[in-house]
Amino acid sequence: MKRFITAVLMMMFFLSSEGNILAAEPQVDLKLKPEEFALSFLPFAKGEVAIIHLPGGINYLVNTGETDQVNNLEAILDKFGIKKIKGIIITDQKEYHPDSLSKIIEKWGAEEILTGSELVGRFGSRDQRFHALRKGEKLSLNQEVAINVMFEGNGNDEGLDFTVTSLPHRFLWMTSHSPAAEDSLINEKLSDVNILKVPLYDKTELLSERLLTHIDPQTAIFYREKKKFIHTDLLELFHESWIDVYFTGQHGLITIKFNENNYEVITFPEENQILG
Repeated sequence: MKRFITAVLMMMFFLSSEGNILAAEPQVDLKLKPEEFALSFLPFAKGEVAIIHLPGGINYLVNTGETDQVNNLEAILDKFGIKKIKGIIITDQKEYHPDSLSKIIEKWGAEEILTGSELVGRFGSRDQRFHALRKGEKLSLNQEVAINVMFEGNGNDEGLDFTVTSLPHRFLWMTSHSPAAEDSLINEKLSDVNILKVPLYDKTELLSERLLTHIDPQTAIFYREKKKFIHTDLLELFHESWIDVYFTGQHGLITIKFNENNYEVITFPEENQILG
């Protein structure tokens, strides 16, 4: 196990005493400096939705959620005072919801939609906002933060797998769970990944021991509740590997803030009401 290089902090980050996530004024100010960024994992009942927060009010969405979740998304964006979405990353076919996408573009003015090259063809969109991402491609979000595509496929249990990197930090978003995806990721250098988003499928095994050992993260994020989507043996493997595990179904909204040297894990457990 690589040396744990940063303290993981859990704290409440409210700037308002109000508990209502629909409050007009922002409740959370991440106070991002030019060299910092943050990730937020939203506790929705369906889909895997996240926000990439960059300095200067620049924000990207990872997936959109279904149409009936747009109000919940708006509540979370209001919580952070987000008025504009620069781009949307669509990770796989299951996360493609055209009606929801249209509403988000209309309300928050997303300028680009990023997804795997295989998926662009499958979506059949002629919208010029769609941009294909291919394995090995690097996309700079700003001067400090970049996305690198590790794998992209359109087979069963496949989609877009990518890292978000700002040295010394590296986060891996795993979508795919297939032999081809695993073999591809095993051949990538991933030992510097700090945080892993585990792929969500209704299977007893979500991640092989071989791949987990290869990545060797410090922290893992799971969407939903552990009792529904994780095999006991797999959870024990994470604990035995000294990996801190967070579930949106238990911890609610999870935000990870990265600075020049370390990162903080901030949880909002009251937000798991959105799961209802």
